[in-house]
Amino acid sequence: MLDGALALAVPTRFGQSLQITPLPAGRKGQLHWQSFDEQGRLWFDGRFQLPEARLEADSDAATGERLEQILQAIQKQRPDFFNGQSTEVAARLEFPRDWGLGSSSTLIACLARWADVDPYLLLADTFGGSGYDIACAFAEGPVLYERVREGESERVRGESERVRGERVRE
Repeated sequence: MLDGALALAVPTRFGQSLQITPLPAGRKGQLHWQSFDEQGRLWFDGRFQLPEARLEADSDAATGERLEQILQAIQKQRPDFFNGQSTEVAARLEFPRDWGLGSSSTLIACLARWADVDPYLLLADTFGGSGYDIACAFAEGPVLYERVREGESERVRGESERVRGERVRE
């Protein structure tokens, strides 16, 4: 997606959701992450030390390191976000992982909503890219997408500004 180009963005019907569960008070400083495929099978399990968002244990090193990068990028935008209660996160895909439907983009969008951070900055600090998939992540229908730089952030001009349900459940 080129800067300044106007493009039609058409979201898929499939997405990704996060279920956020606070852990008991005695377990301060932990984030337990589990990722499930469209069949409900666990494909990643990781534990992170908070507030540093430092990876402590994982079932797949590459996935764990990428999540650590994303969590630390959230911390960069909101330094106080991980200072609270320990949390368990269950990420659930609605499509097969190998379809390539933007699972990283929907993950970024879901995490940005949960942490109340800018999803376009979070994408820039992690995966990079135009943000086109971020614009689609919660759209109910097609949007016209235009990448316009405004200082450090970007904005989306859309025909459809409506947003599908939060998809981040607490």
